[in-house]
Amino acid sequence: MTRTSRARAFGDPHAIGRTLFTDFALPFQVAGLLLVAGLIGAVVLTRDELSRKQ
Repeated sequence: MTRTSRARAFGDPHAIGRTLFTDFALPFQVAGLLLVAGLIGAVVLTRDELSRKQ
């Protein structure tokens, strides 16, 4: 996809999805992995604090 065709397709959901899953597939998955790791860390920290209070 050339720069001009990307500019024309700016904001088009199909173009955004295609770009995310082709050009930015690895960064997209890394961001998802970091979010999941943060979620798991928050749950572990919260459960640890709750078990100390009881």
